[in-house]
Amino acid sequence: MLPLLLAAVVGFPSHAIVVNESVAGISLGMTRAQVVSRLGVPQKDTFGVLAYAPESGFTVFLEKGRVRWVLVGLPGFCTFDRICTGAAGGLARLKRRYGSSLHEYKTEVSAHGYLVLGHGVFTNFEVAGVVVTKVTVSKCTPAICNGTG
Repeated sequence: MLPLLLAAVVGFPSHAIVVNESVAGISLGMTRAQVVSRLGVPQKDTFGVLAYAPESGFTVFLEKGRVRWVLVGLPGFCTFDRICTGAAGGLARLKRRYGSSLHEYKTEVSAHGYLVLGHGVFTNFEVAGVVVTKVTVSKCTPAICNGTG
């Protein structure tokens, strides 16, 4: 009940993260019209960047009019395995769920990133300490998915 109540307060119809697929019902490949139909008019709409919570982080990035990636940094968004942004225990759950298929890297701002690679897509979990702070679901870039970055 709490996620539904929180979703209604924040304005998101869902707080679900589907790894390598979607965030809050916004799937890779959706059109701008589909995003606006689902989430409403963004607070900022600049050059293919739809910002629904610019200060704290819920942004949809479009390429050629379709969703290329979705970033969430708001607390309370969760995968089906209960890996949640802003919640204690996120890193341990992430490692338990994905084990050796998880690709760790160091970010520029002293956090750690963990990638889950799919077929032409990836999900990036940014972690500070033991808390997942941001999640990005994206179509692949050669630098990330081909290991050249």
